[in-house]
Amino acid sequence: MSISFTYDPEKQIVYGVMVDTFTWDEYEAVVGEIAKSDNFRPDVGSLWDMRRFDFNSLDREMEEHAVGIRERFPARGRARLALLVDDEYGFAMLRMYEMLSERLPQVMKIFTSFDEAEVWLLEAVQPDEVTIEI
Repeated sequence: MSISFTYDPEKQIVYGVMVDTFTWDEYEAVVGEIAKSDNFRPDVGSLWDMRRFDFNSLDREMEEHAVGIRERFPARGRARLALLVDDEYGFAMLRMYEMLSERLPQVMKIFTSFDEAEVWLLEAVQPDEVTIEI
């Protein structure tokens, strides 16, 4: 499988990896699994490591298709997405995806540093409210 993810309940972050290329069925299944999971909120922040992804397989039409699939899962809402790449071409392709995704409520940022991406996501994690009765 070229798309996989794990959830860290302590950090409240989904860590995903995209390698090589993917099929649209695979992409839709993973987005759906995240949106419908009982293990975390559907709008959980996600860090997607795409440093080993083949961006040569993407074009604008394919990125628009990806946005269309993401629109089918409104429960993802204002999820924060940190996208990790390590070269200029991958960065440029994700900027195109970011621009095509502007109609979605998600908040997205592209990084070249894993640590910076994780810090950005952790800044948004709100601890559960605690009520203290006196």
